[in-house]
Formats: sequence, structure tokens, C-alpha cells
Amino acid sequence: MSGIRFALYGGPADSLQHLILLVRQRPYMHWVLPTMAGRKATGKLERSLLLESTEALQLPALVAQGPCQQAYEPFPATGGGLRAAIASGRMLLTFSGAEITGTYSFIRLHATSLAWLLSPVTYLTGKQPGNVNVSGAKSGVALFRHG
Repeated sequence: MSGIRFALYGGPADSLQHLILLVRQRPYMHWVLPTMAGRKATGKLERSLLLESTEALQLPALVAQGPCQQAYEPFPATGGGLRAAIASGRMLLTFSGAEITGTYSFIRLHATSLAWLLSPVTYLTGKQPGNVNVSGAKSGVALFRHG
């Protein structure tokens, strides 16, 4: 079982949501996103800009939660693998919650930016997502496209 989980919280004004990655049930990474990017009826997150936050926001409503795994990791995700992916500014995460499912790319806009691009990933038919290196922009292009 993966030691990484995700939680998505919403606020009463319904304008912002807070996405948290948790490692061993402890908050590890925080992003703020517009509510319009949150869960659709299909259980998918929409393409959006996320703003990295240093602390948890006090948003009362839990919108979604569940296990999370780094895509293409053969073993359950660990904090070390997640730290390396965040440091690189590029990661693919698969969410497996009851409310939100799917694989998403998280790409930091530039090395010192607090802004990340969140995009759903759609695998192209006939391609095997084997040895994918998400650190190079060209390496994953043949294997997936952003939806």
C-alpha cells in the first residue's frame, strides 16, 4: 500500500480549493487551485494552474481523498521518491480515490516558480507506459498527451 495520499478541501465561498499530498498521514505538499479546476462529474480534475502554498489552508469541506501513487513506480511510493519528483519540478501521480481518479501531470512552470501546471494525462492507445523519464519534455510526448 502506498504511503502517499491526497486530500482536496473546499471553502464555504466555493472559490478556492486546497490540494494536499500526505506522506505517512502527514501533510507534505500544498497547492491552492480555483474551484473550477476541481472535481468534475466524471471524477477528474481539470487542467489548471496550481499555486504552491507553504501551509494548510483552513478550508472546512473535504471534497475528495484517497491513495496516490507516482505513475510508473513499480513499488509503493515513498517520501523519498516524491521529494525527488517535487525537486525536479515534474511528476506524474495517479489518484485512486472514490471521488477523483486518474493520472495527472504536475509541472513546475520554472525552477523558482511557485506555480505548477496540473493536467489530466490520457495514454495513447497502442503505447506501453514503460520506461518513462518525465524529467525531459520530449521523453513522455509519445506516451501520453494532456487532456
